[in-house]
Amino acid sequence: MFVGIGLVITAVSGTLLFFPNLRQYFGKIQNRFFGNWYYWLIFLFAIFWTMTAGIITWTDNTRVADASEHNRCTVVEGEVENFVPMPKSGHARETFTVEEVDFAFSDYVITGGYNNTRSHGGSITGGAKVRICYIEGFDASSNLIARLEVAKE
Repeated sequence: MFVGIGLVITAVSGTLLFFPNLRQYFGKIQNRFFGNWYYWLIFLFAIFWTMTAGIITWTDNTRVADASEHNRCTVVEGEVENFVPMPKSGHARETFTVEEVDFAFSDYVITGGYNNTRSHGGSITGGAKVRICYIEGFDASSNLIARLEVAKE
């Protein structure tokens, strides 16, 4: 998501920078006030933003995929207990426990791991039998699900 925002801002600012005749659509007052420096500043910041967001996202995704593929994660297997789904409106994390291991995640937090809540089509429900490969303490508040297997009922 953050990479997409950066790409849009890069495209718009780059277009206005390299095609100055398009600036007329933004009004004469704005064009008089903002010189070329303004468009360069926005353009360079957008490139920096996009590259930084891309590197962070790629690093997280690679780390989680590597842990899952090479079994460099802790595996817990059992029944989902203490399941508290995230409301459809969001603004809360979905939480549950498997064999006394706590998990919490949200659709609105970008990670390289599983974060699809039940209210948005996720496959975890209370009482479901699961096998989870997770990275312990991935962030300060929870374990990150690198791989999820849900038993068919």
